[in-house]
Amino acid sequence: MSKIISSKNIKDYKIEKFSFNSHSDSKKADVSSFFSPEHKEEEKKPQEEKQSSNCEELLLKVEELTSEIVSLQMDMEEQKKDFEKKLIKVKEESYKEGIQEATTNLQNEIEDLKVQYISSITNLQELEFEIKEKLSQFEEELIETSIIISSKVINKEVEENSSHIAKSIAKYLLNDIKDELEIKLLVNPVDYDEIIKENLKDGLKVISDKSIKRGGVVLLSKEKNLDGTIETRFKKTLQLIKES
Repeated sequence: MSKIISSKNIKDYKIEKFSFNSHSDSKKADVSSFFSPEHKEEEKKPQEEKQSSNCEELLLKVEELTSEIVSLQMDMEEQKKDFEKKLIKVKEESYKEGIQEATTNLQNEIEDLKVQYISSITNLQELEFEIKEKLSQFEEELIETSIIISSKVINKEVEENSSHIAKSIAKYLLNDIKDELEIKLLVNPVDYDEIIKENLKDGLKVISDKSIKRGGVVLLSKEKNLDGTIETRFKKTLQLIKES
């Protein structure tokens, strides 16, 4: 193993001289072959082969990549078709569900409307019944009021022409009992004299009675009694109007 000796310690070491021997017969190394065209071509061949191999590998990779791209594109087309089918199916199902839901909602709305309609009809019928009752009551009150007013008007007229009215009523009642012989006619004392003068029927007995109001008469016979007073006639009229 070599060791570096400093100049200060060189005297401590024994150094022998080394010399190189020359060889005259030795051949010189021939390096020209390394630079000849043949050697260069030999060097190019591996490089070209390597480049060709790289190109082939690259082409193979390109083909593989192209094949994968084509396959991927085909898969994408299939996926696209499948997606379109699923989309159409989903649309159809959604459309059917939408129609079903709309039909259900419409049926529910129709049922609600039916309930409201029936309720409205019931309310209208109840209201109609109430209105009819009120109208009937109002009509009765109106009739009674009209008769009361009419009676007052007629009573005033009776006071002025009671004898004439009494005679007219007596003639009307006597038509119902023409064949009877014994008949009594009750009249108000104010109307008595005029009735006697008229001689309405043979055998008729006219009786003055204070209970009979002016203008009215009461006819008595064996078969029937007829009340021809104004009050009674008003009551009958009122009853006929209520029953009609």
